[in-house]
Amino acid sequence: MDWSCSSDRQLVGNTSRNKDYLSSCEKLIKSHPFHLSMNGWTAHDRNCYFFSSEKQTWFESRRSCEDLDAHLITINEEKEHVFIASHIKESFWIGLNDLDTEGRWVWVNNQTLNETGVQFWHKRNSSSEPDNWKGQDPSGENCVCLGDVLKPPNIWFDVSCRHVLKFICEKKNTSLFKDDE
Repeated sequence: MDWSCSSDRQLVGNTSRNKDYLSSCEKLIKSHPFHLSMNGWTAHDRNCYFFSSEKQTWFESRRSCEDLDAHLITINEEKEHVFIASHIKESFWIGLNDLDTEGRWVWVNNQTLNETGVQFWHKRNSSSEPDNWKGQDPSGENCVCLGDVLKPPNIWFDVSCRHVLKFICEKKNTSLFKDDE
């Protein structure tokens, strides 16, 4: 089978050939681990991600994602975490918080952190994240970012929701290129 997806002229006027062509493209995409980008969104597996270039508070970031018909990212598995961390070099907001009850971490989709079973908190010798430090904000640290200025971008930190950081939006991949497994 020809795995080339570059001969667009072959598609015109032949429905059967179009379906075969699209099928071969889908198979190629599923069998090769690359990621598609379109209009600022990056497709990976069943989701699309938007990595903002502007910095906002956690609340503003959540609203900006909603305005894009998306939500702040919810990380449900290590594979997704690794993919996201490989695309950033600084801190980004993720959709995890304990705003309602201190210590009860909930994603923006209302799934608890315990339900996902995935955690990548920063660990120190003396104490680890989350630590709800109140040194800069008396209300504490109730929102979570991926990465830190001095640490690798693959660990989580609880920080004040009032900090301004870049953010990652997520939505379901509804394109032809989703991985149907």
